[in-house]
Amino acid sequence: MQASLEAADSLPNGGFGSDFNRLCLLDVHALIFGGAETCASALQGIAEIFEACLAGGGGGCCGKLRRGLKKIEFLISFVFHHFELLQPLGTFAAGFTQGTEDQQQIDAHSEFGSISMKGMD
Repeated sequence: MQASLEAADSLPNGGFGSDFNRLCLLDVHALIFGGAETCASALQGIAEIFEACLAGGGGGCCGKLRRGLKKIEFLISFVFHHFELLQPLGTFAAGFTQGTEDQQQIDAHSEFGSISMKGMD
C-alpha cells in the first residue's frame, strides 16, 4: 500500500495530494465494509463509464478501454465469488491510513469529501 501511495504522490504536479490518496483508501474500506453488492455496484458504475466512452468513440483509446472493461468485468465476478478474500483488505486499508504520516487521522469531511462514514475508520 505504501508503494501505491508513493506512486500516486509522484504523479506530475503531485497528483491530488497525499490526503486525497488516503481518503481513497478509506473509501476502499467503506466499499468493502458495505459488502459484495456495494463493491460490485461501484465496479459496475465504472464499467458503465467505460462503455459510454466506447460508445462515444473512445477518444483514440478504444483498445485500452476494452482491456480495462474486461478487467472490471473480471473484478465484478471476483467480488461475487471470492468476497471473503477482500474483507481483510478493507480492514488493512483503513488501518494503513491511520498509521501514515505521524499517525494523523483523516477527517472524512475534509475539503476532498469521502464516501467513508464516521465510525467506519
